[in-house]
Amino acid sequence: VVFLIITILAHFVLGVFNSKPQQIVFSLCLALLAADTSFLLAPAFRNHFWMCKIISAVQHYFWLASFLLMGAYAVVVSAIFILKINQHSSHAFSSRCLKLVTCVCWGIPVMIIIACALADHFTKSFTYGWDRKIDVSKTCWIQPRGALVYSMTIPLSFVMIVNISCFITILFVIVKSYQLLQTGTARESNRPIIISI
Repeated sequence: VVFLIITILAHFVLGVFNSKPQQIVFSLCLALLAADTSFLLAPAFRNHFWMCKIISAVQHYFWLASFLLMGAYAVVVSAIFILKINQHSSHAFSSRCLKLVTCVCWGIPVMIIIACALADHFTKSFTYGWDRKIDVSKTCWIQPRGALVYSMTIPLSFVMIVNISCFITILFVIVKSYQLLQTGTARESNRPIIISI
């Protein structure tokens, strides 16, 4: 939490998040800070039924937003990298497109939370916080474990697949560029390539 706060303050003091990918990093830092803070506050509300439900939903929202922002960062960085390697301007990835991606990353979790809240209200297969009828641990999180699997593990798995796909795509582009340099068909054979992972 402390280092996330330092990172966010660095954005305002030093302006280190002015580049397009770094703007997503800033949103990611905000989401992670909110998720960690709500996680740390959760035990204080374990004896308050409705506050426990609210803090569980808040945690769920910010963790989902964090996952999606991680995936969006991978997509944006790989797109800009590929554009530069192929001699195109990275400005083709417009600020409007970046704002749209960020809004999607903050918006999709809202729809998931609404669906989960409806499931919490109308079914017994999903519960935020703890259930009054089968109260065991009074944990401010998603109950039961099966609900945790499809509400957290599936989105996280999707983001992991996106990240791995972007990584493989970048490796393919690097290998292809290297082969072009070796055969002498590249436009600028001495152009330095900076790779950031």
